[in-house]
Amino acid sequence: AESSGAGSSIVAGLMVTNEFNVFENSTMWWIQSVYTMPEHRRRGLFSDLYAFVKKRAEADPAVLGLRLYVEHENENAQRSYVRLGMRVDPYVVAKEMKGTI
Repeated sequence: AESSGAGSSIVAGLMVTNEFNVFENSTMWWIQSVYTMPEHRRRGLFSDLYAFVKKRAEADPAVLGLRLYVEHENENAQRSYVRLGMRVDPYVVAKEMKGTI
């Protein structure tokens, strides 16, 4: 999303990646790197970006659905995602980072 007017700049964005889901035998689109500059939050920018992605996912018969990660502490984001029709699943993310192996 861009601000309008002279000297416009990007103020919000996200990235979509594909994952083949072997359990569902279909493709999931992962929404990643969601960010809105703090001074532009609570203006519906993510809702607009999400609607754009969702419309394209619904038009593609190979796409089963959309997913994203959200931090447990980020309750504002979780509420926003639920308002848009997503549900919060009980999955836990496990990881191991280089340097700690």
